[in-house]
Amino acid sequence: MGWVVTARGVGTVCAALVLALVLMTSCGGESTSQSPGLGNDQAVEAAASCVQTYAPDTLVQRSFAFDGTVTSIEIRKDPRLPEGERAVRWVSFHVHRWFRGGTAPEVAVWIENLNTESSIGAVEAEPGTRLLVSGEPRWGGDALDDPIAWPCGFTQPWTEEAAAEWETAFS
Repeated sequence: MGWVVTARGVGTVCAALVLALVLMTSCGGESTSQSPGLGNDQAVEAAASCVQTYAPDTLVQRSFAFDGTVTSIEIRKDPRLPEGERAVRWVSFHVHRWFRGGTAPEVAVWIENLNTESSIGAVEAEPGTRLLVSGEPRWGGDALDDPIAWPCGFTQPWTEEAAAEWETAFS
């Protein structure tokens, strides 16, 4: 029995494949080129675990991006994920600035690798933490349809330098 994919279904299939790759990543934090303390072997391993390497030209390819402060973190279950992998952090933000994808003063996104150590570090956050966040719709659709933050530098702690880099990339 074969699969039939309509033109509309192609986008959904592609989004699902991208999501599968995102879910297989185990990195978080900064890009390997900016990660202090990693040896060459660790840097290569970390880069291999990311779907894309963080850089301004790959950052601007994300469906949404914003500068925000965490207002709450809760664990929610996504019924679309396999049993045993459904509990994921749902993080709410007060948005200081939208770079792409939204205009609302508040937004919430899935962040799978939050406060979890990985091959290139972790994005640590609690209510009051300011982050730069970018990503994709988790299951396809518009930018903020069930949004999931990307790891590997695409979501990172806010610094003046990083905020200036994002401002330049999106201008």
